[in-house]
Amino acid sequence: WRVMKRGWPDFLAIKHNQLRFIEVKANQHDTLKPHQEEVARLLREHFGIEVEVVSPMDILPAETFVRK
Repeated sequence: WRVMKRGWPDFLAIKHNQLRFIEVKANQHDTLKPHQEEVARLLREHFGIEVEVVSPMDILPAETFVRK
């Protein structure tokens, strides 16, 4: 087993049978840190789950999805 405490996305959004992992960055030009990249890669490769990276400028679309 591998236990990972760092690198998990900020939010897990669940709606009906849909699941989204969301990482919030301060601005649109920020990138994932290496430990965040590793978690995102594992989620994608092993579970087919993409991590969405958003900034405050992107929040309206993310809030729209979560609230519907």
